[in-house]
Amino acid sequence: MSKEVKKPNVNKVDGKYYVNRIKRVVVKKRIGNLYIVDCEIKMRGIVCYSYYKNDGFITKYDPNGTASPKILYLEDLAFDILNAYIYKFDDEIKKMEITKYKHECYFINYIKNDNNYDVYFEYVDENNVNVQYILNDVSINDPRFILHNYPISELLMTEEIDNSPLYILSKERNDLELQRELRIRYGVETKEDCIELSKTKNYEVLPKLDKSFDINFVVSDITNEDSTLLDYSGYHILHRPYFAMKGSTHSKWTLNPYTKSGVDAAGINEKSITFEEYKEIIYNNIK
Repeated sequence: MSKEVKKPNVNKVDGKYYVNRIKRVVVKKRIGNLYIVDCEIKMRGIVCYSYYKNDGFITKYDPNGTASPKILYLEDLAFDILNAYIYKFDDEIKKMEITKYKHECYFINYIKNDNNYDVYFEYVDENNVNVQYILNDVSINDPRFILHNYPISELLMTEEIDNSPLYILSKERNDLELQRELRIRYGVETKEDCIELSKTKNYEVLPKLDKSFDINFVVSDITNEDSTLLDYSGYHILHRPYFAMKGSTHSKWTLNPYTKSGVDAAGINEKSITFEEYKEIIYNNIK
């Protein structure tokens, strides 16, 4: 008895490519009636597409509009999956629009979800078209925020904290918790910020020491929990790749309590302290 041949997820028919199933969708933004989406598709990976709601196809996104369009037609299941994400995005937009805050040339809003935030940003682009973003489940002091594949992160994290749309809105709403999180993110936190956040959040926040502690400490055996603590304390840790590890080890890290920076490596023969000892140095020298 012959085995039934399984239909490929992406199938070519009469010169056109059809997709049967989309594994996951992230709706990145809406530009007028156009949606920019990341689609995870078996046999294609994660690709950014443009899409008009209820159209039967998606087009590989070309922000410059210079490349020839690469179209992928949607079979019924793929169509339903994509539009479910689109309608969910539209519902979130409607909720955000009710209480959005206008500041100069943009609108902004956020909703708290436990320790994280859903963030909304809206502005009119150079073509006089309305652009709307939603960034879901954001942790302000997670270093992945600025690296997140959303242009919104660059719009929200300005060079100076007083120009940050999120900080402006947090002050407008007298949201002390978000203000403290952002001050830690920008490296301008106070001792009180760290103490109060440690009380209200379910994680510890390490304070910053003064310039007399602009010293690199070698710390051994950093655990995942330690790494998370450093993230939420506003540390910026650089990764040293394996090809640059001659004479170094990833079992020791280099940490600076003044700049709140570090590297996830140190010399093999360098003397080190434990992470608990590093924390003791910080708490014994807070001013």
